[in-house]
Amino acid sequence: MSSQIPITQQAIGGEAINAVDARLLHEALEIGKDFSTWIKAQIERARLVEHRDFLGLTKLAQVFA
Repeated sequence: MSSQIPITQQAIGGEAINAVDARLLHEALEIGKDFSTWIKAQIERARLVEHRDFLGLTKLAQVFA
């Protein structure tokens, strides 16, 4: 892992949390699998819930619009 990943503040469920871009994390970790396969497996493995633990692309587009 050669580069630092920016940490940003995002609102999930009305609470400000520290967040990172999963694509940047995937790239920095030099994962061999394509991003979509890797992230789906990580979400399932950690039993993450959208809008509670992470924001999907649609929600992020609204945040940055």
